[in-house]
Amino acid sequence: MRARYAAARVHRRRRRPLSTWQLVKQSGADQKQRDLVRVHENTRKNLEQEISAFKGEAHKQRKAIFLLEKEGEKYAAEAEEVGAKYAQAREEQIMSPVSLSKFCSHSERTLRCRRLRR
Repeated sequence: MRARYAAARVHRRRRRPLSTWQLVKQSGADQKQRDLVRVHENTRKNLEQEISAFKGEAHKQRKAIFLLEKEGEKYAAEAEEVGAKYAQAREEQIMSPVSLSKFCSHSERTLRCRRLRR
């Protein structure tokens, strides 16, 4: 009986360090899991911050694009107006009697010079 009791006691001693080792091993795995969860949470927070920063930057760029388009439309209308004024002034200049007489006198001089050269 003593041998049996002694054998059981030895067996318990062997079993105890084994279960302690398993507990240490399990707690190490738990710690690794907690560390991974922390890393993933930090990564998620960082990515959310980056996304919000990108959204803010996109909003600024949309606003800038809108202002540039508005400014471009303003300049296009101004250019069209100036072009119309130029065309009207050019037409008035061509039709004015002074410019016609200058044009005619210039043409007559040119013809005389050509005739003299021949």
